[in-house]
Amino acid sequence: MVYKINLEKKKEFESFYFRQGVKLFFPILISVAIFMGVRMGFILTDGFETIRPFDIYIVLFSCLFLFIIFFISAFIGTKIASSKLEIWELSIRENYAILKNSIAVVAINFADLKKYKENADSITFYFRGIRRFYINWNCFHDSENLKAELENIAHRIGTFKRETVSVETPKTSVKFKSKFKWIFYIILAMGLIIKIVVKFL
Repeated sequence: MVYKINLEKKKEFESFYFRQGVKLFFPILISVAIFMGVRMGFILTDGFETIRPFDIYIVLFSCLFLFIIFFISAFIGTKIASSKLEIWELSIRENYAILKNSIAVVAINFADLKKYKENADSITFYFRGIRRFYINWNCFHDSENLKAELENIAHRIGTFKRETVSVETPKTSVKFKSKFKWIFYIILAMGLIIKIVVKFL
């Protein structure tokens, strides 16, 4: 069966996918920030022999800058994904599903699913590694039927057959709006400034 996005649920869609993206990548970001902070601290302070307050500020500012970039990127990614919601379409077949959106066409083989977690309005399917497939059924038309189908898939994990799925690349293109271009240029400029400051310390 094919399910279309409910365009009236755009705000709910954006909020859900932003939170899911943050939950997926935030632990990785924490690890990167810790590694980057220790590494920068080691370089700036000659192996921690002499620690200056300014060095600590540089490390903390760099880590903070990394978090700012992460949240801005997650926000921009969510906005791009929701820019053409009318294209979003979830097609559920016997052994696989195809999710069409404005960025890509994604095929999900149910045979690859390892486990699931269900919340009040959504379900998350887990693959091997960090890959996840999450759907908020409230954001689609015929949400009750979609919920039932997703729960049925969840309860049948481990019983599906693998099928070769061919998907077509969408012909639509998403362009950055002018405000997103300015945000990108500001982030780029801040990165260059940090690089110059660190270089001349």
